[in-house]
Amino acid sequence: MSGIKMSVLRGMAAAFASVVIMSAAVGALSLFINISDEIIDLISSVILAAAAYVSAYTATQIHRSKGLMQGLLCGAGAFLAALLCSIVFGEFCFRDIAVVKAVACITAGAVGGIKGVNTKKTGLRH
Repeated sequence: MSGIKMSVLRGMAAAFASVVIMSAAVGALSLFINISDEIIDLISSVILAAAAYVSAYTATQIHRSKGLMQGLLCGAGAFLAALLCSIVFGEFCFRDIAVVKAVACITAGAVGGIKGVNTKKTGLRH
């Protein structure tokens, strides 16, 4: 597998882990307070965008080139993974929040990719 493909896959694994952690935190919070459906939609959009950022940042820290391209791939991948999950679990309903999530993921992915390629390399290894 090429370097960029492997780094994007590792970035997507980091995104999955971050989604699980953030969703668990929101789930725990919802045990104590009542959260409306509109707020849940907003929170899920923020979690998905944060995951796209983490994915792109991680990928570009591993493979130190083409940050924007990797970021766009990671953002689109995060959105497509969420879309696929909603289709599989029968929850898909194309509403305006789907467009908001797509734009948020792609934008956050692009920012994460640019930021990751332009910062000092962290302890991540390839």
